[in-house]
Amino acid sequence: MTQVTPIDLATTRGRLAADRTRLRGWLREYHQSEPLCLLLETRYLCVWLQRWAHWLHCCGHRRIARLVYHLNLVVTGADLPPSSDIGGGWLVTAPVAVTVCGKAGRNFSVGTLAGLGGEMGSVEDRGAGPGLPVVGDNVTIGAHAGVLGALRVGNNVTIAPGCVVRKDVPDDSVVEPSTPRVRVSRRAR
Repeated sequence: MTQVTPIDLATTRGRLAADRTRLRGWLREYHQSEPLCLLLETRYLCVWLQRWAHWLHCCGHRRIARLVYHLNLVVTGADLPPSSDIGGGWLVTAPVAVTVCGKAGRNFSVGTLAGLGGEMGSVEDRGAGPGLPVVGDNVTIGAHAGVLGALRVGNNVTIAPGCVVRKDVPDDSVVEPSTPRVRVSRRAR
């Protein structure tokens, strides 16, 4: 089992400040009005709850962390376990059905229905826990895309919508899905 790295209150608050700044910039870029209180914005609320659950988890308050995790799951629909360690500047564009289980660097973006998760039964540990992925800085996972298993995704990587990553990805890469092939069934002829 991977050792839990302690995190202090100042680091948690610093990450939350970076998250707020990034979300405000994203909202301005897409011409949406900024809410009166960011905690009323589910995009920020899911990240805010996960940050505090992670801090509680690292401080040894596992039951309270689990309670905050379940609150997050019920209120926002995002599956963000307290053991996940995500750097500052985290952006979740639509939290419902998003799963992030692993370790990611700064400026990590997750699209609609996207995920970062493990492989059941795997004992390989890349630094996030057995079977869990490690993602670098400035990584974007597009809508309906996923990173699965004990693998590494480098820095400055974009994973296009609809992709499933099961192998290591080097720095400065773009992962795109292959072109779908249409096969006409014999009955249609």
